Amino acid sequence: NNAMKLFVALSLLTTSRLHVTEAMLQQQQQIGSQRPYVFLQGLPPSSSNFLRTTGFGVFSNSDSQQQQQYSRRTTIRCMSQDLPSIEELKSDPFMKQISHSEKLVTLLGSVNDNGTAGDEDERIMSTTTNLLKAQLSHSDGIRGFFVTYLTALGDDTPADSLDVPLALTSAMMEADSSELIPLACMNVIMPTAMITMHEDEELSMQSQTTAERGLRVLQTLLSRGNTAQQCKAILAVAKGNIDGKIDDDVDVGLVEFWIEFFDKWGYKELQKRDIEQAMISLFA
Repeated sequence: NNAMKLFVALSLLTTSRLHVTEAMLQQQQQIGSQRPYVFLQGLPPSSSNFLRTTGFGVFSNSDSQQQQQYSRRTTIRCMSQDLPSIEELKSDPFMKQISHSEKLVTLLGSVNDNGTAGDEDERIMSTTTNLLKAQLSHSDGIRGFFVTYLTALGDDTPADSLDVPLALTSAMMEADSSELIPLACMNVIMPTAMITMHEDEELSMQSQTTAERGLRVLQTLLSRGNTAQQCKAILAVAKGNIDGKIDDDVDVGLVEFWIEFFDKWGYKELQKRDIEQAMISLFA
């Protein structure tokens, strides 16, 4: 069923990032590597590093704004030749959606949404938004996109911005909430729990980064659909507020769902404490 599909797919986000990388590299081998740009270890690089290391030249931080703007637009035009189609984004299976998401996350990092956009920037914004809407229109696309978006290497990826990019926010507002919202919750719960479940310090730090990115996405969705109700139910389970002690404004059915989820993944008091703090931060 759909819930089980989500559980299986989400394990990619909470185990070693090398597992995700390996899967993406295998996918690249299947579809070929003839691309006008390069991804580091199968995952999208940070947008700033990507734009400074394209085949059009290497730019330093001291280069003029005009040079970097020219590089950004030239790169985007080159990328557009290799972007997935709307139909591919709407219909391709999960593993291909991961490959598509590499390109969309890089494109997303090139969008100028700081309020000073010109005509070309608006065109890029529109294109990016429409592609994201297509990918987020079904479960495989949603899962495939967030595998890349939340686990991309670096600390200045689109997911590391203080605010979720406008193109992604617009796409999420039109996505199927019955698929997106539970996944967005899991994308906070699972890496948060893995921070303390990992014995390897590096993997623990990676899980913390993924959890922080997921929290920004969930915060953006807080006013949509039943996101707040989902988060209240998760908070109740994490706090141990069950067995007749549930507040009136908490959905009992959702509580039962998340109890089963917590039990399935073996979360103990330490993980529940961290998940509780994450949920509390949403309502602060």
